[in-house]
Amino acid sequence: MKAQRIDGLNNQVVTPAIGDGAPATKATQKTTQAVAPVARPDTKARALVTGEAPPARGELAMTDPRAQAAIDTSLEALSGRGLGGAQYKASRVEVDELGMAHVHFDRMHNGVKVFAEQAITHMRNGPNGEVTDVTNFNVAIAQSVTTKSAMSKQDAIAIAKKSFDPEGKTPAQRTEVERTCFAAGDGTYRMGFCVQMADKKNVPPRAMFYLIDGSSKEIVRQWNSLCSGFSRLNARPAAPKPVDGGNASDSPSPTSTPEAGANATANTSNYGKEPMTDTTRADGKHVVWDKSRLGGIHVLDGKNGEDGGPTEEVVDNDGHWGESGDSPRQVGAIGLEFCMEVGADFLKSLGINGWDLKGGEVEAVAHIFQNYVNAYYERDTKKNQVRFVCGDGNGTDAGPLGEDMTVPNHELGHGLDDFMTDGGLTYSDESGGLNEAYADILAHLVLKFTATATGPDGTSKYPQVAALYAGKKPTMNIWNIGEACWTPGAPGDALRYMQNPAQDGYSIDNYKQYPGHDEVHQSSGIANNMFYQLAETNNEGKIPNATSGHVVKDGIGEEKAGKIYLRQLQHYATKDTTLSEARVAWIKAATDLYGANSVEVQKVKEAWTAVGVEDPAVATV
Repeated sequence: MKAQRIDGLNNQVVTPAIGDGAPATKATQKTTQAVAPVARPDTKARALVTGEAPPARGELAMTDPRAQAAIDTSLEALSGRGLGGAQYKASRVEVDELGMAHVHFDRMHNGVKVFAEQAITHMRNGPNGEVTDVTNFNVAIAQSVTTKSAMSKQDAIAIAKKSFDPEGKTPAQRTEVERTCFAAGDGTYRMGFCVQMADKKNVPPRAMFYLIDGSSKEIVRQWNSLCSGFSRLNARPAAPKPVDGGNASDSPSPTSTPEAGANATANTSNYGKEPMTDTTRADGKHVVWDKSRLGGIHVLDGKNGEDGGPTEEVVDNDGHWGESGDSPRQVGAIGLEFCMEVGADFLKSLGINGWDLKGGEVEAVAHIFQNYVNAYYERDTKKNQVRFVCGDGNGTDAGPLGEDMTVPNHELGHGLDDFMTDGGLTYSDESGGLNEAYADILAHLVLKFTATATGPDGTSKYPQVAALYAGKKPTMNIWNIGEACWTPGAPGDALRYMQNPAQDGYSIDNYKQYPGHDEVHQSSGIANNMFYQLAETNNEGKIPNATSGHVVKDGIGEEKAGKIYLRQLQHYATKDTTLSEARVAWIKAATDLYGANSVEVQKVKEAWTAVGVEDPAVATV
């Protein structure tokens, strides 16, 4: 069936391929495309032969003729490989650094968006080429699932409100409602509403999602979508024994080489004196606002009030931040600023233009709430920009969170996930655990980048960080998340341990443990340990997966593993990706970069197997 244009949207009604009208069975739960290994495209060589210019990297405007051609070709491919009754609406067309084109589609049913379900087509020879692969794990929806419903938007809001604020004491400050079709988790689909309610005045802050069945008027699924870093205050073991598991080995140098454009110094509490970029106002005073990176990296003081309450600039007289006599509030803000600046530099080193991919401004609020032991990311929907907040900790469970490099960059990892996957991996179930792990992975990569970065003269760019993590006798472990802020005064104690997730007394490290342990921070240990197994090169000190006993020898290193991670996230991950589907995405990304028969692809497979994740049991079409 040819592609159809409906109301100006690119939708394809697909000829039934799986029993139309029947609920999905285990045999038809997910479908993916089998493709023969294809060599990496050489678009420059192809351009010499055909006379075509290699396509520019980045997102194409939907009005671009190349984008329209890619969409039409993709819809035809979906119609030939699709599912009964499926419809798709194109949301994004992009060309990557290899010259491949990727067309992202939202799934529709009877004109209504299917919650979190997407398909992505891949074109190895660019937007004017043929579709060579499809990421499509969707299942058939019975045609009896229609838009007809006795429930109104007001009914849906009332049902959600009863769950959100049963006693009428913590009302939502923001409510959004949208009609949607969604998977119920039992192999069937329901038509109903998605209601979002947020309360960020009270602790704990919440941004709840409710999926409500329009027929039964029952809440089928619900979760808090605030992407946070902490979830085990009552699960920390007493004085855990530190486990090494590998570390960077570069020796530190005694002096720092300031980043180009740095005009100030930050005497941080965790990383010593480091270069920082601030802004000088007309009155000669300095504020914590780096306008040289991206559209600006701006840190504000939340005055220990509610999120969304009054904030103020953090000010210094001379740009020598954190000197004797400067307030602890200032130190907290500059520590957060420094951590964000090096995070932006890491992305820039990979050709990524900020966490929103477009070089937009980033806003962070330090000192939020009183004694708040958490930090969280949430997209600023008014400005469509990356934004997150950090608490000061309570001094026992945690110190100031924004001053630990892994915490801000974990939260910014949620932002990168949000913009790379058109809204982020759904923050519940297996996709939520991946969301958390992917944020930890970015935090680790930024930490490793900072600890081993060198200046033009070959000396350490950040010697204090290098001394902590990459010296001859490192005092902190490069694979620990939150070590610099968690339980002050307890050396070696961290929030999470990627090299040995179970060490925190809460996380799991293998898919065999997933049933009953599906809280997103808890299950993040699976993909966290996968990345450790893949990247760690130190065979002598490498720790086997505690559940399977498997260890991946001769890891490929963070540089290659990090490129695979970022590629699969941007081009192969969908909002409802499961762990087994993530394995497929990582294999495809590694194949694109290094070839189907490469050592890197083999190591990716070994790493996922080590944590108990195999290929999805799917029907191949």
